[in-house]
Amino acid sequence: MNLDPLELAIEQKRMEMNDASERFGLSSSIVLQLSQELDILLNQYKWNGFWKNTQMVAV
Repeated sequence: MNLDPLELAIEQKRMEMNDASERFGLSSSIVLQLSQELDILLNQYKWNGFWKNTQMVAV
């Protein structure tokens, strides 16, 4: 399965956040920062998917 760069970034950030949560606990500032970064990536992914679907319908 080939992942596009954004999907790869999401998966890497998710793994980084999981590792940090095991080391520092779920409420640590590091984990919270990584969670916010993951949210940004997921929102970008959702937004990109929305535009892909919109363009397909508009054609």
